[in-house]
Amino acid sequence: PLSEIVNRGETVCMLANDSTRMARSEFFMPFLIDELVAAGIKESDIFIIFANGSHRAMSEQEMVAQVGSNCAARVRLYNHDSRDEANLVHCGVTKRGTPVLANKMAVQADRLILTGSVVHHFFAGYGGGRKALIPGVAGWETIRKNHSLLLEDGACTGQLVGNPVHEDLLEAAQMVGSDFLLNTVLNEQKAVLGFFAGDMVEAHLAACALVDQVNG
Repeated sequence: PLSEIVNRGETVCMLANDSTRMARSEFFMPFLIDELVAAGIKESDIFIIFANGSHRAMSEQEMVAQVGSNCAARVRLYNHDSRDEANLVHCGVTKRGTPVLANKMAVQADRLILTGSVVHHFFAGYGGGRKALIPGVAGWETIRKNHSLLLEDGACTGQLVGNPVHEDLLEAAQMVGSDFLLNTVLNEQKAVLGFFAGDMVEAHLAACALVDQVNG
């Protein structure tokens, strides 16, 4: 449980989808904040970074719309900029040679919570899970090197085992580390079919199973 992971006085960073992806963050973000506060975390020590990856920065209006006015009034909101080298930390190099550069604020927070939604992805297998972290708050060179793997065998929709893009993403994300995951699975009407919370890998795999079931 999240309440048993965080400790009073810690800083907590939550990663949220940018406006190019729908997760219904406005539904669950207030509950996450409430849970953190009940565990002794101050609202002033909680902040959200939008996992823009290589996408453009979101406007203030877009950020508020993405997580809801409740959250925007309670915690700080930040854009990730993959090209802002001064705000990136080097966390290692993957076996496939991808340099792992990640958002400094996310890395330096005491606790890191990943959020997002899980869908089929045309070369990473599935969205969600580790993707909030890498490429979500990764440096431009990390994203470029990882995405170049889409040309290799196994980089396809609905496949994780033997998928070079996914395996590289996961290795990079594990180098950075995360403490908790909350992912949704949505239907075509953007209604929530399921919430999946817990370990970055196990909760994501459970969400992927529902995606396959719904879209099989």
